[in-house]
Amino acid sequence: MKLLSILIPARNEEWLQNTIDDIFKHSELGDDMEVLVGLDGWHTELQKWPNLRTAYQSVPIGQRRMQNIILTRYNNFMS
Repeated sequence: MKLLSILIPARNEEWLQNTIDDIFKHSELGDDMEVLVGLDGWHTELQKWPNLRTAYQSVPIGQRRMQNIILTRYNNFMS
């Protein structure tokens, strides 16, 4: 079980990679943390991190729905 799951729904976010990098570089939790990113209506290549998980939706569906998709896909964050 992860101690911390960070959920980031994103659409055309210019600084997304910087945000993800900063989270991992400054975290002291190591494997006890995960970052779940939902790319809503756009696709970008993100640098690979061990505990980074992404969900891609080709058509924009909105922040709330994207959050639900991420949580449904990665529901093991509560196990």
